[in-house]
Amino acid sequence: MTKSSRLMVSCIFVSMVGVFIGVGGLMAGLEFAKPILIASATGMIAIFWLSDSLQPFDRFSSRKRKQD
Repeated sequence: MTKSSRLMVSCIFVSMVGVFIGVGGLMAGLEFAKPILIASATGMIAIFWLSDSLQPFDRFSSRKRKQD
C-alpha cells in the first residue's frame, strides 16, 4: 500500500469510529455527540469526494490481465 492509500484508510477508520460514537451518543442523549457526528460525517464526505482526485488504489484497479 502506498502512503496515500494508508492515510485514506486511516482517515476512513477514524471517521467511522466518530460516526458510531456520535450515533451512540445521540441515542444515549449525550450533549457532545452531535458535534462529533457532524464533524465525522463531514470528514467522511470530504474523504470520499477527494478520493476521486487522489486515486490511491489505481495500481490495483488498472492492472492488465494476462491473456492465456
